[in-house]
Amino acid sequence: MVFLLDRYVEGTCYLCGFEGTRSDQCNNCGNVLEPEKLVNPRSKEGGALELRETEHSFTI
Repeated sequence: MVFLLDRYVEGTCYLCGFEGTRSDQCNNCGNVLEPEKLVNPRSKEGGALELRETEHSFTI
């Protein structure tokens, strides 16, 4: 199982329609984006994408 950083997922901004935006922030309108709302998402590395729930453990 491989997890991709938001920077490796591109698509179309669901707010302004800019193509080629990353899934974390749009370079055109400057808004912070929610990756699951990205239009036509694709991996910069190729291959299919699948959104999954994960658990994160942080220690301080």
